[in-house]
Amino acid sequence: MDLEEGIRPWLDALASASAAPGGGAVAALSAASAAGLVAMTCRATLRRPVDAETSALLEGIVAEADQLASEALGLMRADGEAYGRVIAALRLPKASNPEQAERRTAVDAALLGASEVPLAVARAADKIILLADRATSRIVKNALPDLAAAAITAETARSISLANARTNLGAVKTPGLADALEGELAALSG
Repeated sequence: MDLEEGIRPWLDALASASAAPGGGAVAALSAASAAGLVAMTCRATLRRPVDAETSALLEGIVAEADQLASEALGLMRADGEAYGRVIAALRLPKASNPEQAERRTAVDAALLGASEVPLAVARAADKIILLADRATSRIVKNALPDLAAAAITAETARSISLANARTNLGAVKTPGLADALEGELAALSG
């Protein structure tokens, strides 16, 4: 597969005037890429003779990293869908007081959904960072730069995701509605 041919359409969509894909999709793809790098560094090490303990540890990390990569790719799609629901809610009529109230309820619900996705990406990124840390002392030395790239990329995905969640939750107007997710955001930010 020509990598550029596979990625170019997505980059073109990202660079377009459309709001999606946007930062949330970039964060999710970054998390998936970071997980892929973690798995790659472990697999490269497992091609060489290693002791049974190292083999078991790295095989477990590979399985977790592969799962997190799949999860992050799913979140990439979910981010666009959540954003679409926010846009649809914002387009609801608002000419009368009942329409305004219905629209506000729909917008707040959509914003909560659009906050859950980046929080899930941040949780996945945290797990990827921990996997990279667990692998550091066991992988072959020439793979350490790739593992460092994984950790840095996962941290970037986490930072983007927390910023997105903070923005979305800050736009919720109904008092108390976002409290639970704001608590999770605070915990993840700490």
